[in-house]
Amino acid sequence: IDNIPADWAVEMTCKLGRDGATPHPRITHFDDKVMGLIHTIKGFEIAASNAALSGEFNDVLLALNLSPLVHSDRDAELLAREMILAHEKWLPNFADCIAELKKAH
Repeated sequence: IDNIPADWAVEMTCKLGRDGATPHPRITHFDDKVMGLIHTIKGFEIAASNAALSGEFNDVLLALNLSPLVHSDRDAELLAREMILAHEKWLPNFADCIAELKKAH
């Protein structure tokens, strides 16, 4: 695909064979509308990755607010609190954040 950065991953149809995966040639360029959506989602993905590394609640809020699937600051905050607490054992970077969330609860 000629109009996305080389270091971005995309999901696309591929032909699988003994030489690995070969991208289907039907998509070689995204139009401006699709690129807008791709940039929006990529912004969320990058922010979510940064939040996972930082362990900061505000970084999670930023990522969720960038997602086109989250419709308000309130929804982002509720989702962040619930998901961080529900997955505590898998989120060692969020130990301080989790302690604060439990104290406030």
